[in-house]
Amino acid sequence: RAMAARPDLTSGTDRLDQAVVRLAREPMAVKIGAQGVFCLALPERRLGLAIKVVTGQSDALPAAIAAVLARAAPGSFAPPPTWSFNEVRNVVGDLAGGWRVDDAPGEP
Repeated sequence: RAMAARPDLTSGTDRLDQAVVRLAREPMAVKIGAQGVFCLALPERRLGLAIKVVTGQSDALPAAIAAVLARAAPGSFAPPPTWSFNEVRNVVGDLAGGWRVDDAPGEP
């Protein structure tokens, strides 16, 4: 509950974990780890989730977080339609691609 109340004390600025907490629609504690690991706790639902990108690259985490929360905790998170964390940029900063979550219901 403390992490959900004060995410600024557990994350740096302009980081994915801080952005997720800001976009949460209910208390949520999140922490990004190394090698594509992301953990979430929703204390009011007594729910904890861990997401791991097998390759260790964290580029896919924003789309995975949105998809997992939509399925496991509907209504808990509202990513904006355009979210810079879904962008993939090359070494000079040009947009090279991105990630998106399909809104269609069904199997992942």
